[in-house]
Amino acid sequence: MAERNIERVLRLFAVLTALILAMVVGFIAKQALLPVPSVASIESSSEFRIIPWLIDWLLVSAFAILMAFPMGLLTALYVSEIAPEPVSQVLVRLFGVLQAIPSIVVAWVGAVFATVRWGNDMAQLPTMGLIAVLLAMATYPNLVHTLLERFALVPPSFKAASYALGASRWQTIRQTILPMVRPGAIAAALIGFRRVLGETAIVLVITHGIALGTLAVETCKTIPVAIATGAEVATPGTIQYQGVFFLGLIVLVVAYLLNHLAQCLMRLQGGEWE
Repeated sequence: MAERNIERVLRLFAVLTALILAMVVGFIAKQALLPVPSVASIESSSEFRIIPWLIDWLLVSAFAILMAFPMGLLTALYVSEIAPEPVSQVLVRLFGVLQAIPSIVVAWVGAVFATVRWGNDMAQLPTMGLIAVLLAMATYPNLVHTLLERFALVPPSFKAASYALGASRWQTIRQTILPMVRPGAIAAALIGFRRVLGETAIVLVITHGIALGTLAVETCKTIPVAIATGAEVATPGTIQYQGVFFLGLIVLVVAYLLNHLAQCLMRLQGGEWE
């Protein structure tokens, strides 16, 4: 009887969670799409430039993940397969601490560096490049942690069989370990990309903190930052108000697609060896 009651409570919480999520998504979609907007009408607003923001958003996020993922993969490979056990344990703990650092701290470090380097001529600040580097720094520890979990899923028996056949360490890594980890590694890259796409603090600090009032503020504005800044001035019933929800819907859809694809790839990695 007690077990049935626990199951009912858990089922109730699951249903309530699903209903709340559906209500939130429905509210965002309603505010974004009703009345049906057109891209031209939103673009005509002096406050919204969706296409340029979308391009900046994707470009700076792509640059960041292209920098962070190779470093993360090489680091995870070293920690899991090459480093001595004591060194590996220390590095695992270190990256566990690093991934808990808030992105606002990374933004502060970037702001200090930019102020020291370009303080007398902030208009020359390479905003997109600096933001991409800071985003890569912020997501790098999380990528390493996720990739370490993927490497840990490789069965020891597969590596032992490779060594028993006379393969060297690097042959085992190249021909056995990396092919097995590939789906999970791609999934980790997608999860990192999703995290970078949703980052707000770093972009906001660089573009609307240290660079406010200079030409640099116009060189990069991502969708999350556009939502954060647009929500301050948007009035219900205006195109700006609807535009903020439209941008939120874009972020929601992209994040869901990336997460769904990453989950499929993670299941693929596990299923390849069953």
